Amino acid sequence: MANENALLDHPLMVHEVNEIIKETFKTQFFNLSVEGEISSFKPSANGHWYFTLKDSQSQLSCVMFRSFNARLGGVPKEGDKVVAIGNIDVYVPRGTYQLVVSVMMKAGEGDLKAQLEKRKAYYESLGYFDMEKKKPIPEIVKTIGVVTASTGAAIHDILDTTLTRAPGVDILLYPTLVQGETAAEMIAARIDQANEVPFCDVLIVGRGGGSQEDLLPFSEPEVIEAIYRSEIPVISAVGHEIDWALSDHVADRRAITPTDAAVIATEGIFKRREEIKNVENTLRSAIIAKLHQAQSHFVDMEYLSAIMMRKSERISLVSQSDLFRMLSQKLFSLELRFVYASDTPLSLLKVKYNRAKDSFNYLSDQIEREGKTKLERYPEMIARAKKDVSQGFDMKLGNISMRLEKCISNLESLSPMNVLSRGYAIVKDDKGHVVTGKKGLKVDDELTILMKNGNIKVSYKGEKK
Repeated sequence: MANENALLDHPLMVHEVNEIIKETFKTQFFNLSVEGEISSFKPSANGHWYFTLKDSQSQLSCVMFRSFNARLGGVPKEGDKVVAIGNIDVYVPRGTYQLVVSVMMKAGEGDLKAQLEKRKAYYESLGYFDMEKKKPIPEIVKTIGVVTASTGAAIHDILDTTLTRAPGVDILLYPTLVQGETAAEMIAARIDQANEVPFCDVLIVGRGGGSQEDLLPFSEPEVIEAIYRSEIPVISAVGHEIDWALSDHVADRRAITPTDAAVIATEGIFKRREEIKNVENTLRSAIIAKLHQAQSHFVDMEYLSAIMMRKSERISLVSQSDLFRMLSQKLFSLELRFVYASDTPLSLLKVKYNRAKDSFNYLSDQIEREGKTKLERYPEMIARAKKDVSQGFDMKLGNISMRLEKCISNLESLSPMNVLSRGYAIVKDDKGHVVTGKKGLKVDDELTILMKNGNIKVSYKGEKK
């Protein structure tokens, strides 16, 4: 007999009860936001995450399937406090329920993101992020200002990169706190300070990586407004590539890391140095090629000279011999005609004979003179050709030398020695390493100070008390 107090007038099968509960949860408990601490985290082989959310009084089984957790970009750890958003689902065969998570974030992160998005929209509406208001980074810089912590990794990365790419550029540090309650106010003050006396051609504002809370000072209104009113072009370099701060939007240029900021700031000088190197290499190759070409021309001229001399001798001697033989035969023929021509008047024959003899002597003298002239003319022609080639080569070599000297002068203008000539000095330790600060120095360490006119050996005696 059925219980009169039962909800239904007939008993239900177990699976029917679980199915009713499942449908009830699906319609009543969806898109829940649950805050708790991660426990019993177990990733499966197929990429799904199984874990428990708990607080001081209870716990809730959870699952986050691979299609959802792939969007997070990281794996949570035991003890992480998170906010999970999802639906309650019932596993009918066992009668158990769990939260199927679709979105998960660190506790408090959602509120912070909403706050930053609201602030971003506000300054964007004021035109702080407009591209047409951004100032170009100078192509050639002499001094780079850096607003960051004096002991952080960011300043060391910037110094190392600048020294490698543009050793003649000065670095002016404006030290500041980069996290904490007073950091934003101090960062803004340093940016304003750099603009009061504009020693810098470009200003790098940033720090190394950290959590979103650590990077928050670079999204505070004080920093955003200081960057916006800066007359010096600003490069924002906050955190790593995946990190973003509102300073990245308002700055004239965003760098993904402090090292990248130094690369951007020195890009113009680095390209000029590379161009000078390329021109120098091109000129050197051109000079070597011209020298080889001239050497080859001289060899060719000597070879041609020898051939011309041999030809001139052969042509002159052969032609002169042939002409003498022809004239001798003609003279002999006239003599025979003179002897046997009885019908010809003697006076007429004598005239013809003397005329032929005079012609023979004249032609003989002319052939001899022309032969000597040709033999003398070829060496002169050869010498003149050599002179023309030599003068042309000297002129080209002089032009190339002038271009090379100009490139060398440009390269020397970028030399670190020019920095020393302005009164600066470089300090090195006993191993030859550049000393950028007192950190790491010990009393009585031997140091060398490099100046324009020579070096000075000193001993570090510590700070004055």
